[in-house]
Amino acid sequence: MTKEIEDAPIWEIALLILVYIIPIGFYCYSSMANEGHWFSRSGSLMIILGAFLEYRNFGVQQYLREKRDETWKPRLEIVAKLKSRFLFDILILLSLISGTAIWGYGDLLF
Repeated sequence: MTKEIEDAPIWEIALLILVYIIPIGFYCYSSMANEGHWFSRSGSLMIILGAFLEYRNFGVQQYLREKRDETWKPRLEIVAKLKSRFLFDILILLSLISGTAIWGYGDLLF
């Protein structure tokens, strides 16, 4: 396997985990302070970080698709990498959807 075809780097995975940890931390803080605006603001952070990750993920997938289509018969490791990034893509999409809901309606929980 060549070095140019890698799994999601550890910093992308760490950033995705952070995207989900931020609202949990702000929810705990908001419930202790009985103020919902901090939890609501955490939704905007989810969207910003999720949009960055989606931009990066789209670029990697585009590159892999171009590499796959260079030859008539695609290399199996490229197809496997495209399939492995599918779960990563779904988690990013869920973070964008939930971040929008939290940003818009998160303060109503308090």
